[in-house]
Order: sequence, then C-alpha cells, then structure tokens
Amino acid sequence: MTKAFDYEKPPKTRTRYDADWDIDKARTLIEPLIKDMWAAGFFIGIAGSVFTKGKSTKDLDLILSPLTTAKVDLDAAKTVLTAHGWTPFVDRVTVTAKWRQVGSLDEKHVEVWLHDSRRIDVFFLK
Repeated sequence: MTKAFDYEKPPKTRTRYDADWDIDKARTLIEPLIKDMWAAGFFIGIAGSVFTKGKSTKDLDLILSPLTTAKVDLDAAKTVLTAHGWTPFVDRVTVTAKWRQVGSLDEKHVEVWLHDSRRIDVFFLK
C-alpha cells in the first residue's frame, strides 16, 4: 500500500536567473562592495543556504544592515549596488504581494537583484 507521502516530488524548475552559488563565489561577489557599502552606511553579510549549507542552486541571500539606525539611506545602498553592475529585478512591493498570495504576513524588506543574470535576494534591515 502506498501512503500519501510515498511519492517522488518533481524537481524544482530552475529559471534562467537561478545559479549555483557557494561561499567562495559569494565572497568574490561581495568583497568589492564592502568599502562602498561602508561609506554608504551599511554592513553587508551572506545569509540563507550559502551561509548555512555552503551552497545554493537557486540564489544568494545577502543582508544589508545599517551601521546606525540614526541614518538609514536605502537609496545610497542601492546606488552602490547599481554602481557595481547590479540590476534591480523585483521590487519590495512585488515580493510582499507574492508572500500575501501564499498567506504570509511577513514585513521584511526584500528585493531581488541580478548580477551577471544571477539572482540575489537582498534583505534591507532598518
């Protein structure tokens, strides 16, 4: 007898923006940003599967945390990203709307950016 959970899940469909990431690729990507992000008032950190498992086959999660909450200039951080060749892909409003569609009430500020056609989820802390 086959139980309801005894089935093989279909593989996740990769999009053209999915990429294989590991900790070294992530560090290589963010190291040129560190000085400019600091000047813009932010720390930058690796999160998600790349941080916890050492790899991801989908995206890279990055956290941008302000050096001080007295002055948080998200536009300055976004200017740094674009100056380093990053492209905004999915804005916060769209990300939040997708969460609402699946019942999530999460309020994090997350945007999806692309670098060399690779997906990076950027978590903006305030």
